Amino acid sequence: MEKKNARLIACREAMGMSQREAAKAVGVSRQNYNRYECGGAQPLAERACIIAKVFGTTVEALWGAGG
Repeated sequence: MEKKNARLIACREAMGMSQREAAKAVGVSRQNYNRYECGGAQPLAERACIIAKVFGTTVEALWGAGG
């Protein structure tokens, strides 16, 4: 069963961004971005760093223990 990434969702929503806007900011399709939020996929390290930078946080804060 997939586990949603509540931290990633909360960061996006706090920035007032749609999934489409977030996907464009990090350079992936909306479908791929949705998979990151829904737990269907994990981004590669380089992409995870870009996502964290867009949201002004760290990879560990988004995908660390319990995330």
